[in-house]
Amino acid sequence: MADPAVLNHALFNVSVEDCSVELVEPDADGRDFDEFSRIMLTELIANEKSKQYSFTDENELVVSHVRSITKNELLENTSSLQSNWLKRTESIALKLLEVEIKAQERIAAMDKKIKKGSLLILHLEHDGLTRFVILKIEVDSFFDEIEARIRRGLPLNKQRLQKSCLVTLNSSGEVTELLLSDSGRTIREYWWGGFLSSKEMTTAGLNTKTAYDAVDFLLKQTVKKLSEPDYIYMRNDVNSYFRNNESFIHTELVERLEAHNIESQDFKDKFPDFIEKLKKLPANPKAKFDTQFDLDQSVIKTKLKSNIFLDENLELRIMGDIPNIKEIIRTGTDQDGKFIKIYSDTGYNAFVRQGN
Repeated sequence: MADPAVLNHALFNVSVEDCSVELVEPDADGRDFDEFSRIMLTELIANEKSKQYSFTDENELVVSHVRSITKNELLENTSSLQSNWLKRTESIALKLLEVEIKAQERIAAMDKKIKKGSLLILHLEHDGLTRFVILKIEVDSFFDEIEARIRRGLPLNKQRLQKSCLVTLNSSGEVTELLLSDSGRTIREYWWGGFLSSKEMTTAGLNTKTAYDAVDFLLKQTVKKLSEPDYIYMRNDVNSYFRNNESFIHTELVERLEAHNIESQDFKDKFPDFIEKLKKLPANPKAKFDTQFDLDQSVIKTKLKSNIFLDENLELRIMGDIPNIKEIIRTGTDQDGKFIKIYSDTGYNAFVRQGN
């Protein structure tokens, strides 16, 4: 797959504090700016968090400018494509400033601040398609060794994408895909709603159900058949993740299950294959789900339950995740056979006999 070709780029400093938008002019040959754009694009491509949205009205400012740039439509009193690009992208940056000022007013009473950042806009061609990337990038302090002064700028040595938007258009200039992401656990409403005038393609409820069912099915098909203990402990980790988080990030769940201590040698050899299948789950055409979304607890409440057959008329019913499950439930053998031991004051009081 060929690398994306950057047709044009623009960078703006957006300051809520100063109520200003300032175009950052590249140096004479533009090589540093080109390299910075390449770094940001590489970081976006490597980002494994995203959610599908759609524009609510293609006459809204951001999408309207994006489509007009694609079609080489010039604004009034604009004589060149370059000046048209700068005017349209500046208008997008001013829209972000307007939205961030309103968002700041809403959160000021909570002693919170919208993070200061710059807006990078890239116009790309990739695999025969036109794409636009709109990135809000973190601003940080650094020490200028030449002038021996502390300055503020865009860091190169750490992840810095606060928010991203990737728009894909077909040859007719129609939007075919809109992917958003956020460095936070949730995608902020002022980004997807106020700034981009979009709506989610898949609801939190449907995403939650699809993701949970897909992971649970994978566990049953690839783990339970080989090792029931590994299945129980990994399912407990999955239940804990879904129940105790307000939002879902697929890479986090993968990392949690990658850290699982394998109980069975039979499963150990298959574990890498399981992890690879887990990573690819969101893209499964039969049950696709976003890699970042808010969790809907009401959807999975009943799904967390499971029963383990112990003997005739005797089952162990698990209602959800069990913290420290390996410490609470233990196994062993004695002269009478195999047994499980469950530490429980309530259970003890229900079964204790005089003389025990």
